[in-house]
Amino acid sequence: MNSQITAQISNMIHLTRNFETACQLAALQDDGKMSGDEKRTLQKTLSASQKFRKDLEKIG
Repeated sequence: MNSQITAQISNMIHLTRNFETACQLAALQDDGKMSGDEKRTLQKTLSASQKFRKDLEKIG
């Protein structure tokens, strides 16, 4: 595989991990607790991000 594409895939994998961490911190930022709505939103967001990352890992 093209080394530039491989590098971009690797970069995106790292970005998804950082995105997940940022979302978790953002959910706690306003009051230090996660409401039910925040938990549901975070769960859906993390699930989509993890699925995307796993698909990228299969390619790379």
